Amino acid sequence: MKKILSLVAAVGLAGAVALSATTPSAADPAGAAIAGGIFGFMAGAAVASGGGFFDYPHHHHWRESQWRQHVADCQDDYGWHYNPRTDLVRLHGDVFPCDD
Repeated sequence: MKKILSLVAAVGLAGAVALSATTPSAADPAGAAIAGGIFGFMAGAAVASGGGFFDYPHHHHWRESQWRQHVADCQDDYGWHYNPRTDLVRLHGDVFPCDD
């Protein structure tokens, strides 16, 4: 829910800034181009910050911070043999869950 509210707030702020910055100005005709660049950057940042939904396999009762610690521990123990998307380790032809 926080991500949705943040995204809505970012889009609203970007819209307000874009509208206020792109109003015609006799003093600086390049303002519209600059405002368009700022608006594009803000919109891209808002979209990029909302990504990252990740289903924690086999451990739905874990909090996100616990899951991150688990992934970090498994990566320390098994390196690239560990896949956090499946929570499986593939090592020497065997496949098993990381029980770190």
